[in-house]
Amino acid sequence: MTLILLTLLFSCPGTPDEPGEDTDESGAEPGGADADGDGHGAAVDCDDADPAIHPGANESDTPCDGVDNDCDGRIDGGFRVPDDYALPSEAVAAASGGDSVCVGPGTYVDNVRFGGKDIQLIGVAGAAATVLMGATGGGSVVRFEDHESADALLRGFTISGGEAESGAGIYVGDRTWPTLEQLVVADNICLASSCAGTGIYLDGAGEMVVRDTIVTRNLQWSPSPQAAGMLIYGHAALTDVEVSFNEITVTGPPEMDSDTVLGGAILVVGIVTFTRVSIVGNRVDLTPRPETSVYGVGLHLDHTNGTFQNVVVADNVALCAGSLAGGVYMENSHASFTNVVIAGNQLDCDGRIRGGFGAGAYLGGTVTMTNVDIVGNALTGDSPGDYGGLYTYDAVLTNVSVADNAIATPLPGAAGAMPIYEGVTILYSSFSNNGDDPFGGAPSPIGTSGVIEGTPDYLDLTSASAAAWDLTLGPGSDLRDAGDPAILDADGTRSDIGSRGGPLGLDW
Repeated sequence: MTLILLTLLFSCPGTPDEPGEDTDESGAEPGGADADGDGHGAAVDCDDADPAIHPGANESDTPCDGVDNDCDGRIDGGFRVPDDYALPSEAVAAASGGDSVCVGPGTYVDNVRFGGKDIQLIGVAGAAATVLMGATGGGSVVRFEDHESADALLRGFTISGGEAESGAGIYVGDRTWPTLEQLVVADNICLASSCAGTGIYLDGAGEMVVRDTIVTRNLQWSPSPQAAGMLIYGHAALTDVEVSFNEITVTGPPEMDSDTVLGGAILVVGIVTFTRVSIVGNRVDLTPRPETSVYGVGLHLDHTNGTFQNVVVADNVALCAGSLAGGVYMENSHASFTNVVIAGNQLDCDGRIRGGFGAGAYLGGTVTMTNVDIVGNALTGDSPGDYGGLYTYDAVLTNVSVADNAIATPLPGAAGAMPIYEGVTILYSSFSNNGDDPFGGAPSPIGTSGVIEGTPDYLDLTSASAAAWDLTLGPGSDLRDAGDPAILDADGTRSDIGSRGGPLGLDW
């Protein structure tokens, strides 16, 4: 009898399914026929026409697409605002790392803390339609401060209405590395005894990536202000960023806090890469405290290693001070500037024994400039000043045009273009229309190493805003094909002098 039973057992056709397997003996997929080939049949697949939609799909692969990608009955993971939660902060608090919080168009009076979670917070209709407006007394509108990684993403918002000493718009804490994209950070304020990085503040050993973002109209009204637009202590990569029309007003009696403003729009201490960045129209008003100075109305670099490519620093203005650098100030740093424009920056001071120094740039440290325009910067007012275009003492300038820089009231021996020191090497560059003494009494470099006194013939300098000037060289320009022969323009010909020359001359 035993032999008969064993024979029957092993002679039965087929074998039982493995535990958990949802197929029949014909090999059909789970849930029956599988029209889209994603391994899930129509009975369990909520969209059997789309292979990206099925049970177990990762919602974060296609964030905020308005679809239930994993067939769990929740669109976009169930973290939609205002559909699932009234406020972004509520959805962020409920979400976990890896989730996406999808915010519909509207204005939300809210302050958001990421709380150490690598969440994607996305305004699905973009910054023009989606506003995070800081609540009264709420401090920073958005804070990253619990070691979030680069997977923590803030995208598609206008960030406005914040009020805090540091990072009223966005605060990024120590050892935190978020990604900021497609933002407008505007109209945040600091009215405290000291202020820093009112638009965006990066602290300590943090690191951030900022892309396709505008930081504008942020305000500091303080006796000790720094960097109304952005302050970077750490590492940062900025691409396609505009920092514009941020404003500082220095207040209080002279004995209060600092007598120096370090950076009007941007202050950097760290390692940075700027690519296609515009620093335009920022302003520091020192008239309430005329004994105060500003070092770098547009950009201040201190103990920084920086790479700047296709960057515009224009129309930045300081009112009344013995200040340094309307455009860029640098100390104890190394920086390379490639295809950069420093134009129309102004230090305006009346009634002081000494006025400004370096209307365009004042660069202490090691500098390389390649294909740069330093144009139309000015020291104005009745206080005597120096270095209308550029001051630097350890630099290599190649294919640089220094033109139309001015000093209204020059100090004796003042340099309209730049002073020439032994540590400065100038190659294949041009100097034109920089006053009666462009080099401050130093021997002129014109006629040596390819240096010329050429007419740039820029296409258009008529706009009141230097940021709108077209610095393309006209057909009569002496700067065409006059650059370093070892450097080629994008069309393969010898490089032009100025910001439109070289292989990156078209990347504007």
